[in-house]
Formats: sequence, structure tokens, C-alpha cells
Amino acid sequence: MAANNAVQVIGTHTPAERQARLAGYDVVLENISHFFGRNQVLKGVSLSIRKGEFFGILGPSGSGKTTTLRTIGGFVIRTDGEVYIQGELMGRRPPYRRNTTMVFQHLALFPHMKIFDNLAYGLKLRKMSRDVIEAHFNGFVGKLVGRMPAADRAALRHVVIDSYEVG
Repeated sequence: MAANNAVQVIGTHTPAERQARLAGYDVVLENISHFFGRNQVLKGVSLSIRKGEFFGILGPSGSGKTTTLRTIGGFVIRTDGEVYIQGELMGRRPPYRRNTTMVFQHLALFPHMKIFDNLAYGLKLRKMSRDVIEAHFNGFVGKLVGRMPAADRAALRHVVIDSYEVG
């Protein structure tokens, strides 16, 4: 799963050259590979997400969607390649220092909470006002629902949100 519009960062030698290539992107994955034991689940994944861009990762079960999202969030340490968020190399930076939020497919959702409250949970922890959270949520849901056929709306699987800085 490699994006055709991926910006090339690897091989950029000076910090100024690297910053120039990363300008305009919130998230850049460069040649990400990951193994679980002997099983390679990501092979050379490169992806560039422009500032403010709405994106999705689609594919069959086992294609690496969740591992890619977990790599961005820092929950999986990639075997090879680099992750940049807002121009900063993430390296082995832990999830709580990446300013990203991940809402899982099923198990991590709070069953007693509405969809809004589940998606807004991480933003509430950041002490964002309800008005700001609602604006981000309404914008996100509006974009999502507006792009999905009615039959597919229930098929939403994974969401990565960072409504504060990334996205």
C-alpha cells in the first residue's frame, strides 16, 4: 500500500532540505516496514498526508491498515523506515508525545457512551472546550458521511484523529 503522491524525505541530507520537503505535510511515512516475528505485515509503505487533508486507508483484512495506523500513533515501533508528524522525526517517541489520537474498531469504544463522546474523549483529556470539540467533530463527521455511500456508513472501521494540530 504505497501512495503515489508520497513526498521523498529519505536521502535528504541537511535539516533545511528535509524541512523544505516536509513543508505542507502533517504526516509522512517513508519506506515503513514491520515484522511480527517472521511475518512481514508492512513492506516499504510510503504515505504523505497534506495539512488539512481528509484521508482513509482501505483494504482487505490483514493488509496492514491497523499496523500502519498504530505505527503513526507510536503503538508499533516500525522495523524500518521513518515517521514524521508536522515535520518532526518521531523515531521512538512514545504515543503520549505524538499528539495523535486513535479510536479503535471495537474493543476500546466505551459502550455506554455515544459516538460523539467516544470520538471526543481524547480531546476532552486535552482540556479542549466543548465548542471546539463539537466543531471538530461536526467537520469530521460531515466530511466522512458526505463521502460514504449510505450502505457503507456502518462499515467505518478505523479512525485516526488529531483534531487539534494534525488534520
